[in-house]
Formats: sequence, C-alpha cells, structure tokens
Amino acid sequence: MNLLDIVSYCSDPGLAQILKIIRTFLRLVQILGPIIAMVALGMNLIKLMSNPDNKKYATLIKNWLIAFVMLFLLPALVNLVMGWLDGSFSIASCWNYLD
Repeated sequence: MNLLDIVSYCSDPGLAQILKIIRTFLRLVQILGPIIAMVALGMNLIKLMSNPDNKKYATLIKNWLIAFVMLFLLPALVNLVMGWLDGSFSIASCWNYLD
C-alpha cells in the first residue's frame, strides 16, 4: 500500500497498522472459531448419545450452537457496521480502505 493513500484515508499510519492486525485477527476467528465449535459440538453430541439421561450435554450443545453462529457472524457484523459508518467516521473509512 502506498503511504500517501493510507494518510488520505487514515490520519495515522500506526492506526492503519493496528486496524490491519484487527482485521487479520477477525478473519482468523471467522475461520478457526466455527471449526473448533463444530468439533466441540460433535464431541458433545457423541457424549449425549452415549448418555441420553444427562441433560447437561443438551444445554452444552445449545450453547455451542449459539457460539458457532456468533463466531461466524461477528466479523461480518463488524464489516457491515463499518460500511454504514464509512463517510461519517474516520476509523470506518480507514477500515474499509484496508479491505
């Protein structure tokens, strides 16, 4: 990326670097989070099938399903909010430029 382009969208190149790190972390969470949640969900399903009387596993499955959806949608929601705030918020402009 050109330094002049970064400065025109972001007032500080350091801010651009921090936002780039956050975007990379969110992409990693979006990929690895649901994979880990699916593995844990599968393990809890196996435990529930082996012992159907234990209701603890049913609540764990529900919690992992909620976590799975939240982990998958969190980065998309952040990108959506930053897209809405693009013209009125300097960090949002910088965030969208780094895309």
